[in-house]
Amino acid sequence: MASFDADETSMAPQWRAGRRQARVLLSVFALLSLGGYAAPETTRYTRPGVSQAQQQADQSACVKTSIGNIQPAQPGTAVVDREDFARCMAANGY
Repeated sequence: MASFDADETSMAPQWRAGRRQARVLLSVFALLSLGGYAAPETTRYTRPGVSQAQQQADQSACVKTSIGNIQPAQPGTAVVDREDFARCMAANGY
């Protein structure tokens, strides 16, 4: 029969509490990490009386004028400056 020291039996509740605390911290970290993968808020540009084709043409023109104002993170990619794009769309009445 195995004998247990008083110190060994008193460590069990502390060990469980530490493990529970580690699980809680890991869960909080996981939730905070996943927050970075949320979809960005989408801005919808509308202007009464404009056809869908005209709106797409305006958006394309604004994208073209907004590219190249920000240094891309990876070579060979294009980055659209959202603020420039928003100003362009506002200038077109959206």
